[in-house]
Amino acid sequence: MNSLYADLIAKERAKIEVLRTKIDACEKRIAVLQSMDGDDDLDKLLEKQVGQSAEKQPTEDLFADGKLGTSLEDATQSNMVESEGQTVPPMEFPRRALDPKTLKILRFASTTDKSIGDFYAFVNANGILWERRRIKSFLNLYKSRYGLLESDRKGFFRLSAHGVSYLNSLKSDDTFSGEGTTSAA
Repeated sequence: MNSLYADLIAKERAKIEVLRTKIDACEKRIAVLQSMDGDDDLDKLLEKQVGQSAEKQPTEDLFADGKLGTSLEDATQSNMVESEGQTVPPMEFPRRALDPKTLKILRFASTTDKSIGDFYAFVNANGILWERRRIKSFLNLYKSRYGLLESDRKGFFRLSAHGVSYLNSLKSDDTFSGEGTTSAA
């Protein structure tokens, strides 16, 4: 066989190997995404927290005194979970200060269900250039990692009692003055 053809064949085989590694990486990502789709122990624990906190839902008067609904103590107590006879403390607040965009989106959530489409429209209307998948990822992160959001139906989120207490614990210049806006103090 001609050396020119042998070189071309070798290059094509090298391309195939590169594509195979990319395919393997994509398949691994798909497997991770599929594993996140099903219920796991964390989902069951969060559902249990949501069920117990539903008894002490924050009030719908979100605008009273510039704060969201319930007090910090009420929200913390309603978030306590009893597991095998032991009381488990609520999820922790985020350790770092959240950026203004994040706070704006969390405040928009309020305590009524909003769809991912509602969040997408809000984000675009406020000049936050996020794709729909980033919004979905954001909502799921703040639901599962920090418990600031909760969801009874797929694709619908609202501020949890823990989220209300977090937003209420912020400095007074970060207080909630309206749906999706912050007040400049």
